[in-house]
Amino acid sequence: MRHFILFLLVLHALTPLSAQDTTTTPQAELILEKTLQWLCSDDTEKRSAAFRTPEAFADINPRDYLRVLEKARRYHNKRLTDTLLKRANPANPYLSFAPAWEEWQQEVERVLPLIRTDYQKDKAKIAMLRNEMERLHRLRERALRAAGKDPASYDAWMDGAATALAEVLAEIEKVEADDPEVMPDSAEEVLEDVAGGEDYLRIRRGREELIAEQAQLEETNRINHALAWAGSSHKKFAQHLNEQRAILGLGALVLDEQLSEASRGHSEDMIRLRFFAHMSPVEGKKTPNDRAKLAGFQHRWTGENIFAGNASPIAAYDAWFASDGHRFIMMAERPNLLGLGPVNNHWTLMTGRRR
Repeated sequence: MRHFILFLLVLHALTPLSAQDTTTTPQAELILEKTLQWLCSDDTEKRSAAFRTPEAFADINPRDYLRVLEKARRYHNKRLTDTLLKRANPANPYLSFAPAWEEWQQEVERVLPLIRTDYQKDKAKIAMLRNEMERLHRLRERALRAAGKDPASYDAWMDGAATALAEVLAEIEKVEADDPEVMPDSAEEVLEDVAGGEDYLRIRRGREELIAEQAQLEETNRINHALAWAGSSHKKFAQHLNEQRAILGLGALVLDEQLSEASRGHSEDMIRLRFFAHMSPVEGKKTPNDRAKLAGFQHRWTGENIFAGNASPIAAYDAWFASDGHRFIMMAERPNLLGLGPVNNHWTLMTGRRR
């Protein structure tokens, strides 16, 4: 209201008492010129006051007001597109992030199908996959470093400029349709229709998603390390697996006590009864699903790996990575729970999904 009163005072000062009631007069043009200045302002209140020009001055011709609105639309649109399409802009934190993130994303899209391909344990192919994972790790680390540059002020400017354009566009529609109920689009909706805006939003969301994924990884690792029932082998394996999954853009797995109990029981049974298989001769524990239910696991079991020959968590991971079906289970998209049963040099891994 304060800006609107000031706006009226300014415009009335420009309009002598002898002014004729027509927009063709110099005085009316002065009013419209001041209206345009305030429509092009970054100040929301000034723009709001300018939108009340027809209300404050009944003699302003709607066609002239539309002409001013169109100029304001072009101004805000040009300001946005010039900023979005500027290839050398020190204020744009996404210029360093975009190429790093896009390369990592493109390579993940290429490598994931390779990770999920059955190579019949071909050693050369497995070596190729390990090299691909190392390269993806470097690419993701580069994207994370670039994501560390805070874009808050840049994003705020973009949102403000898009909001200004949205308000002007809504005002044009109100006047043309004679509909005072027209509401402005969101800043995001406007940006999607501006040259360069869709790419900006995609990169902005990509940064937000990468930071959220890294935060989830760190939080999951913290949760897993704080579990009193989990041993050091559980924690080391879970952290390593989750870090490898993050390289591929996959979610981290939380250690589950019941699923780990089922896994530990199967490792103990294999040692005690001297067998090595997913199907157990123990009554009531024949299948992985049977064992999970018996341990009190109330969610959905999704997969099981077994390994023998080394007590090292990394050795178990490497052995499963080199075995196609086992690698598929570790790198599946849907699981979010992990059970581990390391007993001496025997390992059982189970994955599940919380209902």
